[in-house]
Amino acid sequence: MKNKLLFLIQPGLGVMVIMLSVSLLTSCSKKSESVQTPGLMGFQYNGASQALHIAFPCDTAYLAGMATDVMSLEVNLAVPSGPFSAPVSATIVPDAAALNAYDEGIKTYFFPEPLYQQLPASLYTLQNGGKVTINPGQKSVKIAVNFAGDKIDFFNNNAFKNALSFKLINAQGATLDSALSKAVVIIAAKNPYAGNYHAVGKASRSDIPGNLSANHSYDIKMKPLTVVSPNTVQTEMPDSHDPIYLTVNPYNSVKINFLQGVPGPFFPFGTLPAIIVTSFSPVGPYTQNGVNKYDPSTKTFTLNYQYYGGIGSVSETLTLMN
Repeated sequence: MKNKLLFLIQPGLGVMVIMLSVSLLTSCSKKSESVQTPGLMGFQYNGASQALHIAFPCDTAYLAGMATDVMSLEVNLAVPSGPFSAPVSATIVPDAAALNAYDEGIKTYFFPEPLYQQLPASLYTLQNGGKVTINPGQKSVKIAVNFAGDKIDFFNNNAFKNALSFKLINAQGATLDSALSKAVVIIAAKNPYAGNYHAVGKASRSDIPGNLSANHSYDIKMKPLTVVSPNTVQTEMPDSHDPIYLTVNPYNSVKINFLQGVPGPFFPFGTLPAIIVTSFSPVGPYTQNGVNKYDPSTKTFTLNYQYYGGIGSVSETLTLMN
């Protein structure tokens, strides 16, 4: 018996060295033939989960909130020696353990933690019921995950974020790679309004007359608007830094949600675990007044609202930076 070293290169993992044993069988006529070791099947690794020290693939599905939302899961086959002559297969199924491990990684390495919950089964379907078949001549295949994006709750009361976790089972003709047989897919919104904006505005307070700091104009060179849902972004009020949601309605009117009664925490950078406010109890009522709109041609928000129970007001223009 002879041992051979296989150098397997996958994105984000560098080079893995796998020891393979190949038995050489000698017949009476001294002729020999190799017996092929089964290939290793696993999800495509993109390196995203390394930040959480989790040893399985992680990907993100950016959804537009439509009934036709779709993404692909890629499954690879690493063949140790030469081509294979028969199809190999496995089945993708939901796996709560992978997502639990992902949440534990978040709690271990980050604080505070935006934990994830499994997307309900009614909101997605797997192509071919999750059955994966890799035929001779192929190194990988992609399986579509179709989402009912128009029915997904991207808010989840700010308590959870959506995700899917899967595992490969019932491998036929191949061996499952133990490090790559599980995967987590983070569900995020595709949002055309997120980005860094140039903010110009005026804030005034009527409860403390004579205080120059209470009535002032401002010019903020970079103000981030971060993704909440396909048509909603999060930002903050200029004086109090309280979080607000801006929702772009049909025909580009804008609704401002001042988050009254909405529990925190609020994460200002989408799926990143940076926090802005752990809880929020506004004095209120906060109201919109004047023009509140979005101009898609200039990528500009025009906002006018009152806050702190009517004792102040803000007029603000946000223009997307190049």
